[in-house]
Amino acid sequence: MTNLQDTIDSTDDLVQTFRDMDLEESIWDYPDKPYDFPKEFTHWIREQRAWRESAALIDQSYHMANMAVTGSHEDAVDLFESLAVNSFEDWRTGEAPKAKQFIACNPDGYLIGDCILFWLEEGRYLMVGEEPTHNWVQYHTETGDYDLESEFIYNPIGPSDPTYFRFEVMGPDAMDLMDDVVDGGLPEIHFFQMTEFSINGVDVYAVGHQMTSEKGIEFFGDYDHHDEIHELLHEEGEKYDLHQVGNKAYVTTGIELGWIPLAVPAVYDHPDMQDYRDWLSEESLEANLSIGGSFVADDITDYYATLGGMGYSHIPKFDHDFVGREAIEGTLEEPDQKRVTFIFDDEDVMRIQNSIFRDGDNYRFMQIPDVAFQACLSRHDEVLIDGEHVGISKHPAFSYNEHEAAALGWIDAEHAEPGTRVSVLWGDPDTAKTQVEPHVVTDIQATVMPAPYMKTDREDM
Repeated sequence: MTNLQDTIDSTDDLVQTFRDMDLEESIWDYPDKPYDFPKEFTHWIREQRAWRESAALIDQSYHMANMAVTGSHEDAVDLFESLAVNSFEDWRTGEAPKAKQFIACNPDGYLIGDCILFWLEEGRYLMVGEEPTHNWVQYHTETGDYDLESEFIYNPIGPSDPTYFRFEVMGPDAMDLMDDVVDGGLPEIHFFQMTEFSINGVDVYAVGHQMTSEKGIEFFGDYDHHDEIHELLHEEGEKYDLHQVGNKAYVTTGIELGWIPLAVPAVYDHPDMQDYRDWLSEESLEANLSIGGSFVADDITDYYATLGGMGYSHIPKFDHDFVGREAIEGTLEEPDQKRVTFIFDDEDVMRIQNSIFRDGDNYRFMQIPDVAFQACLSRHDEVLIDGEHVGISKHPAFSYNEHEAAALGWIDAEHAEPGTRVSVLWGDPDTAKTQVEPHVVTDIQATVMPAPYMKTDREDM
């Protein structure tokens, strides 16, 4: 096998192949990745509390793929605009630096992926996030008529250091801490606005961004300065009770942010994407996607995500042509699915956890707080009302700050009213994963709430 299409053709049941795939066999836990980032720096509860009560630091330098696009600005905007649902009119008339959540769909309007796209300066662009979006852009860069080059300058499974350090500081004291460390003080910066400043003489780019319901700022610069900036943040952060966030707590931020990670990329079936599947390597994430959860579909396309289900209905602009426009135009004012939060009933969560203390059948133990990535990259638990399928619970996690287990996901729009009661099927049936213990599937009663369901300070930034 050499490409994604070979992977698809090699199995009679692609869904089962991905459902049987252990994380250690997938790209997520690739054995040669150079950085074994700590699961905890202190304790995950301390780290979760820090972003609600004081200040928290996330080192995002290592876990996200970075792809550079360089060349003609006009061609770059043409390329991005042809693939993204976003409008790029402000990039045609404005000036760098700018940032945008880049969202790409397949011809049927299903999500391929999303990432953050940075316009750093004339002719220099940076894509940061999950690999499927990068791959889609790189394919079109290489095969289209553009005066552009694209290159993965950092991959989490690669052997080299990152090109950029990337830090996120958040919490009620985050802006005071940043005002202390930024040379000349922290400039005013609004949500998703970009600016430039220096820290200890080091030039950095910054974007108004947050990973939780609290205020935050993200900044990045030359990786050679990673250690000195990291040390300075900890030194100045002592008076703000700064805690660094490890992987356990980090993956729980999505519940507060309202961002659903890694939907199954919609690239496996459409005939217009045949050349892309032939181009995409067998080593890509798309060819090594470990799927988990109670939802067992007949076809990989049943896992595809809609813009409504991901909470992106407000983002598309129809001032340009893009892949998937015809499919989604006219469907977004009243989407069939909506992104929601499912608040799990405490009694059912405790029943599941306590089942290991008795003989007989056990339920799938929740490895709190980072429940979502138990033995899979992309989790899909079935959501039911009166036994009928109505949605998917996608990203479960435990929040100490709220003292509850919750999950991001999507539900049929007619059932999205806050307070609606649903059942979430919990477990991984019929899988050969060795990382899944013997168990029986059970149900969790849950309440539908908005996503994000906590008050956010992002508009006040």
